[in-house]
Amino acid sequence: MSKIVRNITIDIGSDLDWGFDLTDWLASGETVSSATWTLVTSGTGLTLHDDAISDDSLSVVVWINAANAVENSGSAPYQVEVAFTTSASRKESASFLIQVIT
Repeated sequence: MSKIVRNITIDIGSDLDWGFDLTDWLASGETVSSATWTLVTSGTGLTLHDDAISDDSLSVVVWINAANAVENSGSAPYQVEVAFTTSASRKESASFLIQVIT
């Protein structure tokens, strides 16, 4: 499991950007050089799109579309993970644990 974890709740039908500000995790002068997003949990109906690294290379973002999402409140959360590499060649990951509600 990722060291950096955020719990979020999203509504079925939403299409919003979600991300991680890594400023406090990065060393002074270090930036994010690459990021790859993965929908870890299958069968969710969620779609990931338009991922990006911020202009200052300190944050990562992805849009999560829940137009066809399957509601999972009261069940195990869905997981979306970003694996990133820094300018210092450090590798880490961060995850959203997602509850989809109606």
